[in-house]
Amino acid sequence: MSLVFVGGGARSGKSNFAHNLALDYARKNKQLNQLHFIATAKAIDEEMVDRIQKHQLDRSQYFQLHESPLEVVDTLAKIPKLEIVLLDCISMLISNYLVSGIVFSSEMLVTELASRSGLTVVVANEVGNGVVPEYELGRVFRDLNGQVNQLIATRADEVCILNFGIATKLK
Repeated sequence: MSLVFVGGGARSGKSNFAHNLALDYARKNKQLNQLHFIATAKAIDEEMVDRIQKHQLDRSQYFQLHESPLEVVDTLAKIPKLEIVLLDCISMLISNYLVSGIVFSSEMLVTELASRSGLTVVVANEVGNGVVPEYELGRVFRDLNGQVNQLIATRADEVCILNFGIATKLK
C-alpha cells in the first residue's frame, strides 16, 4: 500500500478515517516519528478558524504539521519518500488556487504523489453527486475537483469512499 485516496461528501468521516489509517500504519511499522500532515485549509474567517482548531485538537500529536494552502507539490518533495504523509484536502487546495487566480497543475501534483514509496493518504471531497452549482465559479470548481479526483484515483493503489462514517473500498 503506497497511495491511498479517500473521498466522500461533507461530514462523511473521511478525514477521521484517513487520520486513523495513517496513524495505525505508523504504529504498526514503528514510524510514529515519520508522520506528516499537510494541511491545505486557510483561516480566512472565524468559522474556518474554528474548523481548523477542531481538526488540530482531533489530530494525533505524532504528526508533523506542514501548512501548505498552495505549495503542496513543493512540500511533498521536501518530505523523505519513505515517510508517511496525510494530505487533507485536495478540494480545499483546488479552491485556494481558484480563489487566488493561480493555475493549478494537477499533473505535477499527481506525479509527485505517485513518486512516493511510503504510505501517502490523500483526502478529497466528492462534489459531483450534488446539484449543478448555480454560479460559474462553483461549476468550474466542481469540474476541476472531479477531474483531479479521477486522476488521483487512477494512480492510487487503494481508493475508499466514506458515507455516513463508513468506508467502502472501491479499489
